[in-house]
Amino acid sequence: MKNLRNTHANIDSATTDGAAGALTRRELMSGSVLGAAFLGGGVAPLMAQSGQTSGARQARRQGRRIIDGHVHLWVLPRDAPPMSDSATFPTGCCGSVPWMEMNRMPVDYDARVGGPKVDKVVLIESSVGVTADKIIQSNLWMLQTAAADGKILSVVGNLDLTQAPATFAQQVTQLAASKQFVGVRIGGGIFQANAAATVSNLRPNVMPNLTLMAKQGLEIDTLGIPGAALSQIGAAVPGANYCDGPFRRKGHGL
Repeated sequence: MKNLRNTHANIDSATTDGAAGALTRRELMSGSVLGAAFLGGGVAPLMAQSGQTSGARQARRQGRRIIDGHVHLWVLPRDAPPMSDSATFPTGCCGSVPWMEMNRMPVDYDARVGGPKVDKVVLIESSVGVTADKIIQSNLWMLQTAAADGKILSVVGNLDLTQAPATFAQQVTQLAASKQFVGVRIGGGIFQANAAATVSNLRPNVMPNLTLMAKQGLEIDTLGIPGAALSQIGAAVPGANYCDGPFRRKGHGL
């Protein structure tokens, strides 16, 4: 099936515009020098085993594009322009991680091992601690960055799925005006506190907001949500598709 927008791949996938050209991240990592989720900084790359051809090199020989489906970008400090979203990531959330506490942009990715071998990347939100009044700015910065850099294929943002449906719809409409916006990342916060992760324990407004996203062909990338809960949500949300955790746009062909 044809894609509705630019192709998006999650952390476990890398793909071209159609399933026939897909190269999964698992395949790539099984014999590749590509390594880190956070732009490769300070993390030992996964190396090809002796006698194996690297996943990246093999993909090149087969004429397939390579897409890194999960990178984070930022400019510090995050309470000042250009980001101005006051996120606590990467400083303030994770202890002292010196190699993270500096600007990370596409040029830094390309300078890392494996970076030049990757054709496109998917930009994933890193809006830890961003308040409701600044969340749109956080998403807009990612979209502006993606629009200015041809290597960024698509953007997975962050919105509060527990907010009133009218407000959520307004925000989604604003962000989806960009074809590079493919959906939002969600976690266990969609469930009632101290309750099992099931459809019956979803917080108010989550179900109608998920339904709106499905109708608009948007996806959710999930973080720490059990597979059983995802199956329940997938069955309860009309038109929702999911694969390896996240819902997917219809026609992604993954």
